[in-house]
Amino acid sequence: MLFKKAEDSMLASINALNGTFFKPGQLLFGPGQDINEIVPKPNTTKNSTVLVRVADSAPYTGQSRLYYDRLDFATVMANTPLNTYAKLRAYRPTTIHDLVPYLNDYYGFNITPADVLDGPLDLNNGSGTALIKANPRSQGWRGEFTVTITPGDAKLEQWLTDTDLAGVEYPSGQSEKGQAEVYSYRYDCSEHWQALRALEVPEGGMLVPQAIADLLVEITGHDWGFVPGDYSLVEAMITYNGANTSDLRTNQDYGQVLLIELGAPCANLAGMLQFHYNTDADINANATVFSVEDNLNAMSSFDPRVVNDPAYSYERINPYFYTGANDYTGVSELVAGIPWQSTWTAISAANGAKLRDALLAVDGRAWVYQTTLAEYNTYNSYVEYNGPVANCPESVLMGLTAEEAIREGFTHVMILQIPYQYQSNLWYGKAFLHYNA
Repeated sequence: MLFKKAEDSMLASINALNGTFFKPGQLLFGPGQDINEIVPKPNTTKNSTVLVRVADSAPYTGQSRLYYDRLDFATVMANTPLNTYAKLRAYRPTTIHDLVPYLNDYYGFNITPADVLDGPLDLNNGSGTALIKANPRSQGWRGEFTVTITPGDAKLEQWLTDTDLAGVEYPSGQSEKGQAEVYSYRYDCSEHWQALRALEVPEGGMLVPQAIADLLVEITGHDWGFVPGDYSLVEAMITYNGANTSDLRTNQDYGQVLLIELGAPCANLAGMLQFHYNTDADINANATVFSVEDNLNAMSSFDPRVVNDPAYSYERINPYFYTGANDYTGVSELVAGIPWQSTWTAISAANGAKLRDALLAVDGRAWVYQTTLAEYNTYNSYVEYNGPVANCPESVLMGLTAEEAIREGFTHVMILQIPYQYQSNLWYGKAFLHYNA
């Protein structure tokens, strides 16, 4: 804590100024009072007073009035920017007193609920402001200040109340033998996918055939067989072989799984053997032909100012395919400050240079900003939109929704048209610069 308790500070001062050796608990301090409450007002420059009496355990008797300065909340917090990084993080507070432990942790106050007046909080989803007012009878504090509250910083000891846990449950439900699930989990059986996939398991399961026993020996290097012992398949049942699903409690990195429930004759393992495997993709069996929606053509929108332009016959690439897959977060300081226009307006020279530097840094192509023809040129480009994804006007997406046109995982996007007249590689279409600001 940055601040001591008022009683500790007063005890230390009394001993230092009077040459006494009072120990904690030997002096009893009454409630604090403003000096103006004392009639007649004493001749002192201090702002507060407290009545001190001696406890029965002390080698003194009697009482005395102490004059001292209480700390003022407003003065202490005067240089703290409460609406910026110093917001108070608190978890589900409903009253002022609920904020006390968070005030102590965050600002080092060392106060108790008795030091501040209580009252309900008026918060919106855990966010808002609160007026913290010192109790007029607080020993260490006076005055008030306003604090900005934001959700967070739950106290683990307050919410994790059940600390006597039952222990880890073994996969097989027993602890006398090893766990078959743990034993088999590490094996990747994809190399044997054809033999495994060919095994058909009837409803109700089946005993393990010799071919599968031989396969397990090859996969694990252990002597799986049909005699009682460490790696015994006697009474073992194949219960499932097929597509892996989340409700099987198996390794979801694999598409297929073979499940074998071991019997009692297996001496060192119990439970369910899980042998995972993936199958080779057969493009002829798995590929699906699908049509592209017509409005996807809007991504290469023709320049609305140009009609019957012979340049439409040029073999050029849509700017989206050069920019749409990139992440421009690393150059967001360059990109974020470039303004956008609601009507076609050529980018300024300064912003054209920033755009050039951003594109050059991310995709590595020889971007320039110049008035003559070049392979990749940002000159005369038009920024249709630049800002938060949530605010992107639908009009610039040419019939697409933001969900269809803008990649997930980014907070901001610049939508840019790069005219063909000043560069020789890109078509009229729109470039999409995704970034997180």
